[in-house]
Amino acid sequence: MIEILGLGFLVLLCATVLFSVFFVKHRTSKLDKAYHEALHAESVEDFARATQLYESILEKYSGVLDEKIRHQIKSRINTMRYQQEYSKRFEERPAPVKRQSSLRS
Repeated sequence: MIEILGLGFLVLLCATVLFSVFFVKHRTSKLDKAYHEALHAESVEDFARATQLYESILEKYSGVLDEKIRHQIKSRINTMRYQQEYSKRFEERPAPVKRQSSLRS
């Protein structure tokens, strides 16, 4: 009887570990996909969609994620926003005008 309980406990422990590993891998792959999409966004709409996906993942797993992971995600979102703003400002800036030097002989 004790062996059966021990075996049942061992099976339950293995199932819990396997589920946890799958859950973490699934969550991480979603986050990596959203981060990759944001890094390679070619338009403001693509970037906004990737950022929304990141934030929705953050909300969905808020009870499960520890504070360190939550801080990393928020940091990535802020980094993505900064990169988008920087590239937008760079595109809006006019090209430098070349001045012609006048040499009088």
